[in-house]
Amino acid sequence: MGHNETEKTLASLLADLRAEYQNKVDNKLARIKNLPSDLVKARSIAGFILGSSRHHKDSDLEVAVKRQFMMDKFDLQSLSKAVDNSRIPADVARRAKELISSY
Repeated sequence: MGHNETEKTLASLLADLRAEYQNKVDNKLARIKNLPSDLVKARSIAGFILGSSRHHKDSDLEVAVKRQFMMDKFDLQSLSKAVDNSRIPADVARRAKELISSY
């Protein structure tokens, strides 16, 4: 197998892995969106945002989300503002906002 063929094969494999990963993420987000609007859904939304904040090393967003877990009731409007002010990538922020809107 030549160098170009190897690169094409690797690129194809990476594209397949990305697509598979994205499909799994989309399925998980769809399940959260379909939950009834209760504490379980609010915690699931906050959990997604917390995981995103940790993955993208946004400590301000992480603190804002953790604060929500310590309150008696989730303030999704506050979470939405925290996402707006975060440093997470735009596509992740969009997904977070879609989850919040689904509540």
